[in-house]
Order: sequence, then C-alpha cells, then structure tokens
Amino acid sequence: MNKVQKNFLAEKSLIKRIKNFTLNFLIAIIWLVKSMAKYLKKYLHIKSK
Repeated sequence: MNKVQKNFLAEKSLIKRIKNFTLNFLIAIIWLVKSMAKYLKKYLHIKSK
C-alpha cells in the first residue's frame, strides 16, 4: 500500500469514529433530556399541589 492509500484509509476510519462518537453523544443528550423532563414534570407536579 502506498502512502496516499494509507492516509485515505486513516481518514475514513477517523470519519467513522467521529460519526459513531456524535451518534452516541446525541443519544446520550436525548436520554438526558428525557430523564430531566421526567424529573422536572414530577417536581413541577409536586410543586403545583
């Protein structure tokens, strides 16, 4: 394999890693927001009584 091919492959795997990272990050944020919303709803419900 020549240098250009190696660099190309490295870039491809890097892009894949970044994509996976952002996906996981987004999922984590969505999960956090959902659980926060649940907690807030409970809290607000208790407060309004």
